[in-house]
Amino acid sequence: MLANPVQNIIMSERNKNSFISSICICFTVFFGLWTILSNVTVAVGGSLHELKISLVLFAPIVIGTILYCRNNNQVLFINSDRDQTLDFHFGWKPVAGICAGGTVLAFANNYLVFWFLATTTLLIAYLYCLRAPQLRIERQSPRRLDIFIFTFATAVAVLIAVIANRPDADDSFYLNLAVSAVDHPGIALFSSDTLHNIPGAFVLPIYRIHALELFYGLIADLTNQEPLVVAHLWLPPVFSAVSVLAVAMVLQILLHRDWAWATLSVVVIFVIAREVHYAYGNFAYVRIFQGKAILVTVMVPLIINYAMEFSSRPNLKNWILLALAQAGAIGMTSNAIYVAPLAAGLTLIGCFRFNFQTAMRFGLGLLASIYPICVGLFVKYQLLSLDLNLEQHKKYIPIAETVDRYFGEGPTRYILLGALMCSWMVVKDKASRLWLVAVAFSAFVLFFNPFLDDFIALNVTSPSLLWRLFWAVPVPIMAAILLCWISRIFYQNEAVRFGFFASCLIVALILLPITVGPGQLRVPQPAFEIARLLGLLADKGEYVLASNDVSPWVTTYRQHPFPVVSRKLYVYGLVKIYSKHVDVPAVKNRLSIIRYISGRKRTSRSSQDLEKIIQHLNIKAVALHSANPWCMEILSVLKKQGFAALNSLQYTIAYRNTSWPAGIDSSIGACSSPDRRSGS
Repeated sequence: MLANPVQNIIMSERNKNSFISSICICFTVFFGLWTILSNVTVAVGGSLHELKISLVLFAPIVIGTILYCRNNNQVLFINSDRDQTLDFHFGWKPVAGICAGGTVLAFANNYLVFWFLATTTLLIAYLYCLRAPQLRIERQSPRRLDIFIFTFATAVAVLIAVIANRPDADDSFYLNLAVSAVDHPGIALFSSDTLHNIPGAFVLPIYRIHALELFYGLIADLTNQEPLVVAHLWLPPVFSAVSVLAVAMVLQILLHRDWAWATLSVVVIFVIAREVHYAYGNFAYVRIFQGKAILVTVMVPLIINYAMEFSSRPNLKNWILLALAQAGAIGMTSNAIYVAPLAAGLTLIGCFRFNFQTAMRFGLGLLASIYPICVGLFVKYQLLSLDLNLEQHKKYIPIAETVDRYFGEGPTRYILLGALMCSWMVVKDKASRLWLVAVAFSAFVLFFNPFLDDFIALNVTSPSLLWRLFWAVPVPIMAAILLCWISRIFYQNEAVRFGFFASCLIVALILLPITVGPGQLRVPQPAFEIARLLGLLADKGEYVLASNDVSPWVTTYRQHPFPVVSRKLYVYGLVKIYSKHVDVPAVKNRLSIIRYISGRKRTSRSSQDLEKIIQHLNIKAVALHSANPWCMEILSVLKKQGFAALNSLQYTIAYRNTSWPAGIDSSIGACSSPDRRSGS
């Protein structure tokens, strides 16, 4: 008699409340299939033109897959009037547990002792919670307050993505992948060096699997826009909104009544956690235009959600979504080759029970990682067959130092590590509690293990990238649960509780200010304006020379000239990795010249080397900061080579021609028409 009313409640709420799930399904299916299509096109030597033609077949497959997944989307919502303490433990036990976790953290300066104590504690906790029931996918029917809090959290994430102006020089390469596709629509994608035009250089296989930049290029080509505009202005709000939806999906499983508050807590953490460069906050909304940030904030929560759903309901729909979420992740960044399977594996471990049924689900769930694993093996095979120098050329960073760099050494470190160890203690639901402690224990055994870091560095990540393993661990979600528990203790009134979270956001924005540039490209000024000025002075395929604050941005717009050096990091990589393919002395000479032009280093031969490279590459324009200590010496060399010079925006611009081109006011050196796109 009681089953029918409950079933009626579930059925009546299913269509009304499946909005979040539907959006996540559409996003996952589209980017998963787009990545597979892009990877196949690149592998067979296809061009952007051929990629656009293949969209005729791609669109029906995407629509059909979305319809299949939505029609089989059994989202179970419960409409419960249980009390507000449903989600959390209160009393002395969780407090005592957190104090014990704090005692373990006190040994953090001695990493080996800390790791041993933390792993032992989590093992005991795992054994204590092991008899918990299977994690069930039941979501609390949202109240009006939940909808308001969730909408507010989404609005904050979108607003920060819109107004934050956080330039990142990695765009020099990533956006150039999109630019090269648009500028050469009939040439095989990623088939040549479009950064420097150095003979023998090519795009490494680990970057040829990127699909996000091709999506930027496709949209830019269809709309006749710059990839910069698409990447920096159009899509970041979309990615930020989906990131909040993905986190909410996970928290609706782990919590019930407090899922919206916990979702807002994640947004707060992504705003606050910016103490160090590697922190979550620096790979979230302020950098959401790059694939690495999308992996951390969007794809990992989606993978966790679909792994949970598959473990609870092992059907074809959930398996497809889990597989496509991982495929879409590697399209965002090649780091997902290992992050995506590890995130799925950790989640499935949390759902594992010692019986045949869950063992079968665990094995079938791992099979959903077949695409990133196969792509990873293919990439490794290509790297080994290209005769590259893949020996360690970066500094090896052991796990103890990696933890310091990733989590910081201040309060953020103790909060995040404490949440990883202690979040399970405050959760009341036994299945959620076991999932949290199993994930934390597995992370300490696999990722924090000082006896495995050598093996992982050589076979999974690289000597300097151990910290990216932590992307697979849902630490922000765990920290959000702990923060939500604390807010529930001190603020029972919902309005006061909302004020607490709003105050956290305000204080974070004051103490850790975000550079605001609403509606602007995420580029440094005036360096980007100088880079565009160089594009007006030199045609596509010609060479320009600029200081290292300007040169990264030369390659981010369409129809750009080649910089002598885009970023020193990339050219240094050419010397180390491509040593058997490129003219190493010539490449090293480029590095020497960029140091000279940037005012960093001068040798007795610098002026002669500058004169030679100008003649060898037929450099058309040069830009250097007016404060360069050797500015007059450099200008003297340029004058002998037929350059005329002017000052603009604290820079000295030199042009190798008899007269300045139309659109350049020689008195102020300003760009009157910076748009050089084809067809404009």
